[in-house]
Amino acid sequence: MIITNIPDFSQEQIEKLINIYGGKVEVIENLNDEDACNWEEVEILISYGNDVNAAFLDRCPNLKWVQAFQSGVELFPIEELQKRNIVLTNILGIHGIPMSEYTISMILHFTRDFPKYMENQRKHLWDREELVGEAHGKVAGIFGAGTIGQEVAKRLDFLGMKVYGLNTSGDIKPHFEKMFTHEEKIDLLQQCDYVILILPLTKQTENFIGEQELAVMKKDACLINIGRGALINESEFISAMKSKQIRGAALDVFVEDPLPEDSALWDLENVLITPHVAAKSVKFLDRCIEKFKINIVNYFNNKPLNNQIDLIRGY
Repeated sequence: MIITNIPDFSQEQIEKLINIYGGKVEVIENLNDEDACNWEEVEILISYGNDVNAAFLDRCPNLKWVQAFQSGVELFPIEELQKRNIVLTNILGIHGIPMSEYTISMILHFTRDFPKYMENQRKHLWDREELVGEAHGKVAGIFGAGTIGQEVAKRLDFLGMKVYGLNTSGDIKPHFEKMFTHEEKIDLLQQCDYVILILPLTKQTENFIGEQELAVMKKDACLINIGRGALINESEFISAMKSKQIRGAALDVFVEDPLPEDSALWDLENVLITPHVAAKSVKFLDRCIEKFKINIVNYFNNKPLNNQIDLIRGY
């Protein structure tokens, strides 16, 4: 049996999964509900990671494979999966289009100074004296040059931007003009007009951007985080933005998601907040299902699964 605790599936999409699998597929509202299904029949789980814990895994002695319908897997109990020899795979290659479009929209938001024009509209003020900037020729630093990072780089290259990247090896990737390693982070930050975070969350990348990093960035630089909220030290970030250490930031992810109503981030005038929507698209689940279709064929033919997570490294 395949089960999923993703509530967003349409009936048509569930039927697609049934046709792919050829067996039973059930949507479970709460994985902690002991009476939700016959847990011993569960062999495959499709999930975002919520409610997946040791107690759930104990109820599923025949669970062999967990498919994350997203790229990030930090919500999954990696050590517990490793103990039970359960394979964890994620979805790559489907977020490039929506996340690239989100990034471009944020860059143009700041470059074309849309906040000023929105404020002028509220004031009924016609003011065209000030010249606006251009993205062309500006340096975009993409921190995380994987699949999504390369898609973003390709589209920023079309805008005529200089696209630099950071990854573990420092090896050059398609659509990047220069590449830096993690040890060269400060050097890259100093050159960027736009800092774009797409890194996975690991012990190495937690609090990747804090007081020191913000201090070396250009005063007119902008930060865009579409990776993970904990890449940024939020308390140090809030302090820096209050003192206008950099020009602005667009945040789509946060340490606590949803962002609490009393968070100081909401009230920062130079910060644009979006509710974790950079990767959202009407085509999202259909794209996930197409990727899953390839893996289910591999699974039944005892072939290696695509995008298998290294449970030791955590990504």
